[in-house]
Amino acid sequence: MYFATIHQVYPILDPESQLFTDPQLGRAEASPFEAFVLNGVYSIACHCLPGNNPQLVLLSDTYHREALTHADRVTAELNLEALQAVNLLAMRSLFDSQTGSLGQQVAFAHHLEMELSAREVEETSHALATLRATTYCVGNQMATALDRPSGLVEPDDAQTLALPNSLMHLCSLYKMQSRFRDGLSMEDMDVTNAYESDGAELNPLVQAAKSETAFLLRPSSETAMQLLISYHDEHMIFNIFTPHWAYKAGALLLSDPSQDASQEGYVLAVTVLDRCALKWPNSRALQDMLKASAKATVKSTSNQAR
Repeated sequence: MYFATIHQVYPILDPESQLFTDPQLGRAEASPFEAFVLNGVYSIACHCLPGNNPQLVLLSDTYHREALTHADRVTAELNLEALQAVNLLAMRSLFDSQTGSLGQQVAFAHHLEMELSAREVEETSHALATLRATTYCVGNQMATALDRPSGLVEPDDAQTLALPNSLMHLCSLYKMQSRFRDGLSMEDMDVTNAYESDGAELNPLVQAAKSETAFLLRPSSETAMQLLISYHDEHMIFNIFTPHWAYKAGALLLSDPSQDASQEGYVLAVTVLDRCALKWPNSRALQDMLKASAKATVKSTSNQAR
C-alpha cells in the first residue's frame, strides 16, 4: 500500500532494495535502519486506506512505537539513511500530529540535508535531491496551513527538473505557495499550471495540491469547488491539513449563496470533514462551524425573501 500510494509522490526509499525484495530477509537479521524503515512503512501504509478508513490506526501506532525504538541509533549518524528516516517520521506525522512534532522533524531533516549537501558526492546527489524536495514539500504543506514562513531553502530549477515527475510537479506547486505567502515575485513561474489542465492525468495527491494552490492564489467559488472535488477522488489520501482546506473552501462557497454550486460544495465539504473526523476528532468542530454558517445563511436568505 505504501509503495502504491505515498511512494509514487515521495520516493524516499528504494523499492528495489533487498529489504523489500528479499522475502528471506528476516526481522531478526534486520539492521536498526532496516527495522526502522519496515515499521515506519507499515505504520504509514495503515493510513492509506480509501475514504480515510480508520480501522488500522491502532496497528499504525504499534508499528510507529516499534520504529521509534530504533530511531536514535538510525539518526545518530550524518548520512542518507538518517535523512530518509527523518523524512519517514515527518511523513507519518502528516497523519498523526499527537505522536511527533512535524515542525521539529522538518527542521531536523532540513539541517541534515544542509550538512549532507556540504559534503555531497556524485553517488548520493540524486537521492539527496529527492529527499531535499520531499522535505521542502512537506514543510510547505505545514507552513501554508499554519500561514507562516517555512524557513526552507527553495530547490533550484535544475534540481527540480531532475526529480521524478510527480515530485517535480509537487515541488513547483509548493514553490508557488511559498512565494505567495512571503509576498515574493512569481514572474519566472508559470502560475497557470495551478489553474489549467495540461491533459495529463495527475496522481490524486498532486491534483489535490494543485487545487489547494489554485484556491490559495485565487480564492473563488470555482477554485473552492475544484478543491473539494479533488478530495473526493477514490484514491485520495487525507492528512491532518485536509480539514483546514475543506473548511475554508466550504466557508467561501457559503459566503456566496448566489452561486449554483454553493449547496453542492457545502455538502462536499461536510462530507470531507466527516471523513476527517474519523481520525482527527477536532475536524468535528470545523464541521459544526460550517453547519452553523449554513444555517445562518439560510436564515438570512429567508429574511431577505420576505
